[in-house]
Amino acid sequence: MEKIKKILDENNIKKVIVGLPLNMDGSEGHLMEEVKGFAQKIKGEFNLPVEFFDERLSSLQTERILIEEADMSREKRKGVRDKIAAALFLQAYLDSHRNNSNE
Repeated sequence: MEKIKKILDENNIKKVIVGLPLNMDGSEGHLMEEVKGFAQKIKGEFNLPVEFFDERLSSLQTERILIEEADMSREKRKGVRDKIAAALFLQAYLDSHRNNSNE
C-alpha cells in the first residue's frame, strides 16, 4: 500500500481503474473475489473512487503485438508484457469514455 500511496500522491490520481478478470464468455474469472477485495482496500485506504473495467482483451492484444509485430522471443516478452497490457487496458478505458461522452 505504501508504493501505491506514493504513486497516487506523485501523480495526483483522482480515480483508480481496476481490471475485471472476466472469462472470454463474460463470466467472472477465478480471481474476481481477490480483485474486488483489493479494490475495496484501495477505496478504503485512499478514499478514492474505484471503477472496474473489462481487461479480457488487453493480454491477448499484448501477446499478438509482441509476437506478430515486434517478433519478440518468449524471454524478452516477459519483461514488457505487463507494461504494454496496462497501457492497452488504460487506452481502451479512455476510448470507451471518450466514445460515451460524444453520444
